[in-house]
Formats: sequence, structure tokens, C-alpha cells
Amino acid sequence: YYPYVAASGAYAGSKVLYFVGGGSAATSPVAILPQFSNDISSLVLSFYYKATTGNSYAKLKVGYITNPTDASTFVAIETLEQASAYTHVGPFGFAGAPANAYMAIQYTGGTSNYGAAYVDAIHVEEAPSCMQPGKPAAAQEDITANSAIVTWAAGGSESAWKLQYKAANGEWSNDIAVNAASYTLTNLSPVTTYYVRVKAVCGQEEISEWSSEGNFTTE
Repeated sequence: YYPYVAASGAYAGSKVLYFVGGGSAATSPVAILPQFSNDISSLVLSFYYKATTGNSYAKLKVGYITNPTDASTFVAIETLEQASAYTHVGPFGFAGAPANAYMAIQYTGGTSNYGAAYVDAIHVEEAPSCMQPGKPAAAQEDITANSAIVTWAAGGSESAWKLQYKAANGEWSNDIAVNAASYTLTNLSPVTTYYVRVKAVCGQEEISEWSSEGNFTTE
């Protein structure tokens, strides 16, 4: 059964967590981390991963599960883009997770049954006092040829953020101060892919790391 600990393909050392699934077989294997002495709402997760690339293959999702014997209780926090080479991701926060939930990683989606993903060097630590926000995203209905509305989940209780964006292969913009977990980008170019990232402003001297980069393509 997948996932399992494989003896080849590791990022570091000799063992790696190996997933196969997705597609018409409707297999969505889930790796569940052990329960910790602290609730996961006070912890963060990071790791290295790689996954088969292509529109027909599944993607890894990071989240939590409330019943380790019922995969339907998995709640996704962030979907990872496919990557042919090992990529470091995180830290992922679990501020909204209920007490006694477990951190979990799922491999799901796509149309091919033969996609594979590797997860290695899993690291769990206490969450920083100013947690980075979730990855920004733009819903398809909020994208036009020249504008897009991007939204994100707060990393904690913060109510202010700094945002940057750029066109593919371009330079990041200057910081944009934002006071809501949503922002409308304007004066964009048609049929262009843009990347967006945000960081939380928790106090005058307390600012988080940048979030994962979200992306969208204008019409």
C-alpha cells in the first residue's frame, strides 16, 4: 500500500516516503504524521519533495486529518506544484486545525494512475510568533485581461500584510501595504503569468517570512 518508506530516491540519507496514486483508480494515499505532545496549531511543518510533472498526474496536498482511519476527514491547507527536482517547502502552519488533529500529506488528483511523489527530510518545530500567511490565489472568475483579485489565509491573528507581485521572468514589485486578506492587482498585461507573495505584519518590528508564491494567468 502507498505511501511507504522506499530504499531509493531519497533527498538525503537512504530512505524516503514514496507515493503512487491519483487518476481513474481514485487512489489518494495519505501519509499521517504521529501525534505530538502539542496541538498542531502551535507547530509548523516543512520538507523536501518532488513529484511527476504533467497535467495528467496528481499533486501533493499539505493539510491535517481529524480521523486517521478515515481519509475523507483530510483537510487541505496548500496544494504543491509538481516538481521534477527536490524542492524545499514550508513552513506550513495549522492555526485553524482542531485539537488532536494530525498533520498529513496527500497525493491526489490527475487522470493518470501512475504518478509518483517523494517526500523527505520532514521537519516539525514550534510555530514562530509571526507566522507566514497562506499561498495567495486568484479565482478564475476574478481574473480579467488587465486585473486580478488575489486572496490568502492569515497565518495567525494579524490584520496587515505586505504584498509583492511580478510577471514571469520579471522583478518583484516594491512592497504594497494591505489591510485585508485580499488585494486587486490592476494595470496587468493580457495573457501573462504573474506571481504573488505576501508576508504578515504582526507588529512594528515583527514581520513574517514570505508566503509560498501563488500564480495566475491573465486573459
